[in-house]
Amino acid sequence: MSDPKPQTTLVCDGPATIASVEAVCNRLREALQTASAIEVDCSSVTEVDVCFLQALLSARMVAGRCGVDLRMRQPIARALRDALERGGLIAERGNPRPGQDFWTGKV
Repeated sequence: MSDPKPQTTLVCDGPATIASVEAVCNRLREALQTASAIEVDCSSVTEVDVCFLQALLSARMVAGRCGVDLRMRQPIARALRDALERGGLIAERGNPRPGQDFWTGKV
């Protein structure tokens, strides 16, 4: 009988921008192939652009199709929260956005 797939934590720190997104995508792809659950730790991200958000959104979709539990470790960095608010993915106030629970850890 084979060992079950492990759980893993993917740590993203420093700038999470177009300059680093290829490396992040490679790490996400590998984790999606080898893990049953992935926790993405963005607590030390200092800068975020739309490329990083797109990579996480894509990984979330792939994880759902593959049966991998993908979650964001809380709390997320202020830089990520700001980018999510600017991008309309989470609401600072008022009604929550669809999918907001993924980013805020209330899944």
